[in-house]
Amino acid sequence: MNTNVYVLDASNKALSPIPAKPMIELGFKETDVETWLASVSSDTNVLGRPILWLARQDSQADDQRSDLVGLDIDGDLLVVELKRGVLDESTITQALSYAAEYYQKTADELAEMYADHCTKGGTTRLVAPVDSVDAAKERIGKHVKAGSKVNALQILVLVGEDFTARALAVCDYLNCASGEAPFTVECWQYAVLKPQDDQHQFLVNQILPPMSIRHVIEEKREIHKSRTYARDSVRAEFMRALVSYLVGQGVACYKRQGETYKCHLRHEGWPEDVEIEVWNHLDREQLQLRFPPQLAFPNDELTNIGAAAREDEYGRYIAFDEVRCASAVFTEELGDRIIQVARELSTVE
Repeated sequence: MNTNVYVLDASNKALSPIPAKPMIELGFKETDVETWLASVSSDTNVLGRPILWLARQDSQADDQRSDLVGLDIDGDLLVVELKRGVLDESTITQALSYAAEYYQKTADELAEMYADHCTKGGTTRLVAPVDSVDAAKERIGKHVKAGSKVNALQILVLVGEDFTARALAVCDYLNCASGEAPFTVECWQYAVLKPQDDQHQFLVNQILPPMSIRHVIEEKREIHKSRTYARDSVRAEFMRALVSYLVGQGVACYKRQGETYKCHLRHEGWPEDVEIEVWNHLDREQLQLRFPPQLAFPNDELTNIGAAAREDEYGRYIAFDEVRCASAVFTEELGDRIIQVARELSTVE
């Protein structure tokens, strides 16, 4: 790192350079850098922005562990990979694979990951721990700016003492050539200084993308975000009318903040933490009622309400095949069918 830091002797009007020393020479490890960055609170800028850290060494698969995962105030997800010494292109591949895993996570899933991580304790503790999923959602809601979508974009943050020329070239290419892709790659170079025997200083500086093109990249990402999350007025109105009708019929129904195309139903005969979700999402063709494994549904009753029971990687659900989300108009008849489903699901396994 080409860092020029000096001790100023004001009385003698002289500067004395403080040289950066390699981490290995100072006896520090990559996990030390992780700990230092994770110790910065979410109301203080680190890596160029305030970050709420959600997880450290989070395992996405048996052979994969991302160093740090966090959210900035725009709701963008930061996947941070750290290296002691020279960072090469293999780290870029790692970071991309982690980002691909996190790309599909919803705000609720990230909150669950955050809460689950906080139960681990030990050396991977976070500076802002939470004790429940609800507390995690509340903490994320306070950190992310109102109206921002969580995990609409991912920022791959590579942090190293130095970078190979090839690694920098690959990162620059990804930023410039990826158009409106939902990710950005940043390269941050750090150095550790030791001005005195009992004192250390940590410096970190962004080297990619350069400020001259950073605003262009950010504009492209914002275009992607606005297109991906443009509000669908038909689906939003359908869900508003559905919730209004169900509440009017005395059904325990609610929507969480930021959930435009989903609502939650509860039944007095179910355990307190059990509910079904009505999905009218952008990535669904049919209206779906998703229910947890604690509930069972008598399959022979489905044909009476024009529905079908199915299962996918997210769990079990009931689909109203004729109700197309993109063009559905709410009717009281459909509302009554949904209420009937809730009643039939009231038998706990």
